[in-house]
Amino acid sequence: MTREEGAGESCRARAHVLGIPVDVVSMDAAIACMLERIQQHSRLRTQKADQLQVVAGERRREPAGADPGRGTTGSEQTFRSPDSLDDPSVDSTVDSSSGIVVTLNPEILMRARREPSLQRILAGALLVIPDGVGLVRALRRRGWAGAQRVAGVDLLETYLPGAVACGHRLALVGAAPGVAHRAAQAICSRFPGLTLVLVDDGAPDAALAARIAQASPDVVLAAFGGGRQERFLDEYLAGTGAAVGIGVGGTFDFWAGDVVRAPRILRERGFEWLWRLIRQPWRLRRQLVLPVFWLLEHSEARRIRNTATTPLAERSRSSSGERGRGPGQLPGSGA
Repeated sequence: MTREEGAGESCRARAHVLGIPVDVVSMDAAIACMLERIQQHSRLRTQKADQLQVVAGERRREPAGADPGRGTTGSEQTFRSPDSLDDPSVDSTVDSSSGIVVTLNPEILMRARREPSLQRILAGALLVIPDGVGLVRALRRRGWAGAQRVAGVDLLETYLPGAVACGHRLALVGAAPGVAHRAAQAICSRFPGLTLVLVDDGAPDAALAARIAQASPDVVLAAFGGGRQERFLDEYLAGTGAAVGIGVGGTFDFWAGDVVRAPRILRERGFEWLWRLIRQPWRLRRQLVLPVFWLLEHSEARRIRNTATTPLAERSRSSSGERGRGPGQLPGSGA
């Protein structure tokens, strides 16, 4: 598969920008990946429920005084107790892989470069979608000609009709007080039949995770800001029983009507960041990392390009400490 093909056909095509993973993925492929994860998780939960029923039946048939760990003939039972089946650490049918979807922008990327724990979360995520024109251009400079922006709010609004059709259960958590509830009212009006099992603007802690687990959603939409929402999902998503957790950033603010999105023409031309900065000047402090990202990313892209066009013999001499000559010379090798 070429890089151009991978950009449109696979949600598993993973590139790296400044050492941070980014998935080269179309909108349709991202949603297909999420749906596949939810369906797989649902099958595993059904298998677990069937196991619990089998175990309960075996225990009811055990003679009085029998060792619960052995059969009536004294051989080891192949079934675990119901308590052990509820423990993901010992239940082989529980899917322990990450179902986190990260809507990555240059700000989060630069933060991940400073914080190894966040970089680990991104590396293990189900999807790291390029939600930023700077990342899309970086991918294209690295040879992914078909790379495209998949904005978090657009991803969700494209997914929600499918969520209605499939009967997916959603939880909306986070954002400023009252915002999640107004967002919930808005999307339920736009997407009739959508099942919201929890709307909660509590703090991202164990208590909120317990409330999510009690509601039993398929998908958790977490709006705690870049970095914080990913850490919450990394720590608690598996324990909630949900299949997918998505860090949605300011999406609830859009849905609630508190923030107006940039006109389509500005979004298509890559100027949504400027629109938001003009309307929310407080974002300037966060965006001070953008020039640094631009400089570092362009430098890395230049090195990759020069390495790719350098003849093999020149690269071999450079790697062994010899100075290359001519137009294929690597940066830093001397003239």
